[in-house]
Amino acid sequence: MKNIHLIFVSILFIVSCVSKKKFKSLDSQYQQLNQSLKNCHDTLEVKNQVIEKLHSEINHLKDSLDFANKTIYQKNNKLDSLTAELELKTQMIETCQENLDNLKSKSSKEIQNLITSLEQLQQDLISREQKLKEFDKLISERDNELQTLINKLTTALKPYEEAGLEVKLKNGEIEVSLSNQLLFALGSIEIDKKGKEALAEFAKVINQHDEVNFLIYVEGHTDDIPVTNLGDIKDNWDLSVMRSTSVIRFLTKDCKVNPKILVASGRGEYEPVREGKTNEARAKNRRTEILIIPKLDALMKIIEKK
Repeated sequence: MKNIHLIFVSILFIVSCVSKKKFKSLDSQYQQLNQSLKNCHDTLEVKNQVIEKLHSEINHLKDSLDFANKTIYQKNNKLDSLTAELELKTQMIETCQENLDNLKSKSSKEIQNLITSLEQLQQDLISREQKLKEFDKLISERDNELQTLINKLTTALKPYEEAGLEVKLKNGEIEVSLSNQLLFALGSIEIDKKGKEALAEFAKVINQHDEVNFLIYVEGHTDDIPVTNLGDIKDNWDLSVMRSTSVIRFLTKDCKVNPKILVASGRGEYEPVREGKTNEARAKNRRTEILIIPKLDALMKIIEKK
């Protein structure tokens, strides 16, 4: 009985040893397989990244291809346009060549006539250039003369600026504007003492010119209030003209200004310098303007010269 027991224990021991060995072997295989699986996962992830990168590159290549196709389309359109333009230019060249051939085929007499016409045109051009130079010279001389005259007038009449006198260059003409405050009492055509002094200074400057190349227009201006109780003066037209003639009469008789260069005119109320019904506006409009206008005789002679 004791021997049987020993045998049984021995068998159990042997069986136990064999199972532990097998377990270790299986466990080792499991670990290897698990590591292999992990490696596979890592490899798969890398492959996926590569695939995504390839997809991105493919998309980029598609965009580049689309852009290239558009560029090619535009270039083709431009090429078509240039081709059409080239054809048009070719036709023009052919037409010019035909015209040239036609000219070559003309008789020598016709060609000589053409040369003569061209020479005449050239002479005309030279003549026009000469006229233009004469024009420029006369205009320059006129401008210098006007500038000298306006400088003298500005200096001579400066003491009367506060009394309503103004000297300025306007559209190639000298304008001397004298307010009625300086020249005339309200409704009167008699020149005040201070106005005569200003006109005398004006005349001194004018009389310094031995050769007079200008005309002097004296224009009377009134406000818009109708005249009343002024005897023979019926309206603002009469008043403006009579004031103009009063100034001219003083310039010619008292100041010895050449009457041939003076022109009297009246504009009444119809050329105001300030709009409005205020006393200030009306006072500004009551004035006498002396316009010094250069003569155009020399310029007209150049125009008429053949």
